[in-house]
Amino acid sequence: NDGFTPETPKRTLKGAMSAAVVAGDTVHAAKGVYREEEMKQTDKCAAGTVLADVIIMNRVAVPSGVTLLADEGPEKTAIEGRSATDPDEHGLGTDAVRCVFLAKGASVRGFTIRNGRSRAQDGSVDDAYAGGILGCGSAEGTVENCIITGGNAAAGGNGGWGRGLGGNVYMTGGRLVRCQILNGISVGFMVGTTVRNDDHRSCGAGVYAAGEAVVDSCLIKGNGSNTLTYGMGVYVAGNAMVANCTVRSFGKKKLPILYTIGKYLYTSLPC
Repeated sequence: NDGFTPETPKRTLKGAMSAAVVAGDTVHAAKGVYREEEMKQTDKCAAGTVLADVIIMNRVAVPSGVTLLADEGPEKTAIEGRSATDPDEHGLGTDAVRCVFLAKGASVRGFTIRNGRSRAQDGSVDDAYAGGILGCGSAEGTVENCIITGGNAAAGGNGGWGRGLGGNVYMTGGRLVRCQILNGISVGFMVGTTVRNDDHRSCGAGVYAAGEAVVDSCLIKGNGSNTLTYGMGVYVAGNAMVANCTVRSFGKKKLPILYTIGKYLYTSLPC
């Protein structure tokens, strides 16, 4: 099938992405659970990342400027990640699968995005960020009307803190709008150990927002960690902004659910 009419659809998201090569294309996804194939990311997010060194796989990698749209909404359409086959207690490991990678200017709308995992090992930082959505942002990219839940991320650091960033979502630009971000975990630990304690810190179990990212009109609930987590709900860095959100989170450590550094503005309602 060529994927260009409802009568001749592509059978997988990977097949659809291979046909969506022009910025401005919209890929329409029928209802169902998408967990059948894996794709490598097509761009790097973190400074210092070498794209060729990124190993983690994603259920779908949306090309620059392309929109992935679930026609029947998040109640009927899901993208599902996968725990590693030899996981730690959070499902993280070498062959874990993240749910969604968004290249610059790419968008995703109307999905449940659930149970994604990062690799949780030293190496390319892009491998360790975000179980649910890794967004390499520009202002045009948008995540809208999605339920993002159960994403886990962690990282090991050399000779210091290993910081897990963005359990459910890590974004360096674009907009996260009218979404629910639920039950994410980010943990930190030392390379070569399984120790998680106050010396091994993580950031943004729900959302890690950096660059020019905007988080607007979202419910951010139930995210956290039992290690030292800055911003259990949201961690805001750079010129990122959080507005009109309800933020509720969990964790043994009595730390802010919204943590900010650099320039920021927010009108959240922490509960």
